[in-house]
Amino acid sequence: MRFELGGYAPRPSRTKGTFVNDNSKGSTTTTNTKPMNDTAHGTTDANTAQVSAPLARIDQQLRNRPARYTALAAVPATFLAAGETPDNGGPGFGQVLDVMGTILGTGADIVATGFSAQPLLASALTVALAGAGYLKVKEGSFLGGVVGETDGFAPPGKLRKHVSRRALMRKKTRRALRPSLADVPPRQIPTTELGVRLGRDRKTGIEIWSPIEDSTVTIAPMGAGKTGLIANFVVDAPGSVVATSTKVDIVKLTAPLRQRTGGRIWIFNPMLLGSGKYPSNLLWDPVIGCKDPKVALRRAKYLLDGADITAGLDNRDFWNSQSFKVLKSFLWAADMAGLTLLDVARWSKKPLETPATDIFEQYAGVAPAGWADDLKQTQAPAAADSRSKTTTLDNVFLTLSSTFECLSLPDIAQSVLAAHDPSVPQFDVEGFIASGRDTVYILGEDTGTGGIGPLFTTLTGDIYEAARRRAPAQEGERNDPPLTFDLDEAALICPVPLEKWTADSRGLGMTVHAAFQSRGQIRDRWGRNGAETIWDNCTALILGGLKNDDHLESMSKLTGTKRVKEETGSKGPGPNGTTTTSSSFRYVKEPTMSPSDIMYLEPGEVLIFRRHLGGPVVARYQMVWDRKDLKQVQRDSKKAARAELRARKRKDRIDINPPVWAPVPPVVSPAGSAPAWVPAPPAVPPTIPAPPAVPPAVPAASARPTPTPAPTPAPAEEPWAPPSPSTSPWTSAPAASGWAAEGVPAPREHLRIVPGEVVEPVQTAAPAETAAPSQPVPAPAPPASAPTVHLEQTPPQSETTDHTTGSETAQDTPPRRRARNFGAF
Repeated sequence: MRFELGGYAPRPSRTKGTFVNDNSKGSTTTTNTKPMNDTAHGTTDANTAQVSAPLARIDQQLRNRPARYTALAAVPATFLAAGETPDNGGPGFGQVLDVMGTILGTGADIVATGFSAQPLLASALTVALAGAGYLKVKEGSFLGGVVGETDGFAPPGKLRKHVSRRALMRKKTRRALRPSLADVPPRQIPTTELGVRLGRDRKTGIEIWSPIEDSTVTIAPMGAGKTGLIANFVVDAPGSVVATSTKVDIVKLTAPLRQRTGGRIWIFNPMLLGSGKYPSNLLWDPVIGCKDPKVALRRAKYLLDGADITAGLDNRDFWNSQSFKVLKSFLWAADMAGLTLLDVARWSKKPLETPATDIFEQYAGVAPAGWADDLKQTQAPAAADSRSKTTTLDNVFLTLSSTFECLSLPDIAQSVLAAHDPSVPQFDVEGFIASGRDTVYILGEDTGTGGIGPLFTTLTGDIYEAARRRAPAQEGERNDPPLTFDLDEAALICPVPLEKWTADSRGLGMTVHAAFQSRGQIRDRWGRNGAETIWDNCTALILGGLKNDDHLESMSKLTGTKRVKEETGSKGPGPNGTTTTSSSFRYVKEPTMSPSDIMYLEPGEVLIFRRHLGGPVVARYQMVWDRKDLKQVQRDSKKAARAELRARKRKDRIDINPPVWAPVPPVVSPAGSAPAWVPAPPAVPPTIPAPPAVPPAVPAASARPTPTPAPTPAPAEEPWAPPSPSTSPWTSAPAASGWAAEGVPAPREHLRIVPGEVVEPVQTAAPAETAAPSQPVPAPAPPASAPTVHLEQTPPQSETTDHTTGSETAQDTPPRRRARNFGAF
């Protein structure tokens, strides 16, 4: 007996039988060395029938499986079929068990022989096979990419372990990121409470999440979709948000969704971007609160960090430290005297004047120790006319005057002065952070020299320092929910010390997302060392469109390498004049992504560099304007606006329309002139019947009644709905219609018939009864039906008239010319 198993023959058995697979022959032969017992050649009994039915059913079920189970179904089905016997044969299920036992026994014998002959080699081979299987399951490729081709991107196992939802929902991770959610079931926690969605992996389809403790830096040129990406960070932030931008689009796209949770929207727009569409409801002056020396120290530092004059300098700290001594004293003195930042800016332009020193002398009892001495020490050389240190003094005050150059814009200066209005509430930084829902939008643009950076940096830094002080007092020693800083165009309008923030915010419950147009922009603002620190501390998000060769080449190296199969072929002479062809292949390493691959990333794709992933990740993200929740909010907003407009129209109509129980008398105006005052008509004026398009048919009575002149219209009940004068020639001007007042046809010899138009009558002498009025009323437009059908009939006349009834047999009446129907006449 012989069995075919998918074209492969098992190893010959020593005792059970020999299996031969000869696919070249149509028949199958089997040589069996085991003698058959009498039962195998007997007839099928009842037990055999009971066994055969289940076997047939199992075989049918296996054959109905999908195609991927065909190979699995072939083996048991073949062995089960081997146990079946013809109708006149005996049961064969026991033989099937013998065959399976033979195969397993043979494998066990081989393994036992190998271990007994070469125990070390067999053990090593077993461990190697087990390890290869583990790597196959874990990494998704044979031997974990050691052998064969690889694409170089992050494997799915790494993604699931570090940046998936499952990774964020581990209890240990939840306790570290959000202590308040440690005991909440994971199914009840939205993923946005623990991470920021970066997109869906292009290779594996796994959603990529960045934990809320990780800061990100986005590099994208203009038009690459940067706003569509970082605006999602604002919408999905679990806590309060500080967002900076040079465009008002960030407010339009994110504020409606941020308001869903009941949070308050704060806008600081001192430059009035958007033509006043989003005015400032947050008024702020850095001087307010500087009576506290700690506040004065912090704000002096951030004002200098935001200045453009020391941007990118390696010795920036030295000049800042010299200017810092003067500026902190100026801020404290200005707040003590009730002055503004404009006064501080004026002092910084006059190094030889000492108004701040006079204020320190006035409040000497409460002044911080040593601050007045620092101010005097800086200005003493100039007062003594010593030129040895005048250069240092000039540089110090030059830095200060450049810091406040933004106050030259009248709009910014006015916003600083408005913050001192007693009726304006001050912005509560602590309450903003504790709300967990509020949003602050800081809007401005880079104006070149004297940018808005110092003012924005100080406000943002004041919020950051308040959150930093608050964190140790919270559970887990971090802000819960976290505070998010979404800093678009940070190098231009909000150059906070990112090299320090990105290293310090991770364990304090603060997330920083900064966006730039290139790495060169970071280097120009924070220097080479600062740019490298920012780049190393953050998860890098790269969008397509970059063109800097050095930058693209460095990122191509960061993507790592991939193994690619390289094939080569050769031809040579063969025997008997033939040509032989040979081919070979090898595995070579290439960059996972070339510079051109990074440059030509599709819109909506982001290249992610993050630690512990084993390779780069290219994810597809959704633009914020394509979000379903934003579209739903916009539809609801439009619906509410339409409802409000309808309600306002109804209210206006009710206010304008006088009540029906107190009608206003109509306005009487001179003839030929319009009323002196006509109120606006209502939305739905009263219906006034229009004149008939077709004149009424002539009655069939023997005597036609005399047409009555048009009645005088009754005075309108409302002044806004006067009745329109009648323009029908059959009612207002009987003569124009061809009928006399006494009921006989008027002479029509003076009328000239022109098809399709009405010709004014010739001014001829006419009877007084048929004379046209001094101001003839224009004839109406030609009706759709035939209005002159009555002219073809002779109207019935009374017996007192000289005319007959229009009969053709009348002897004394000349024949009447029939009128042709060419229009109205």
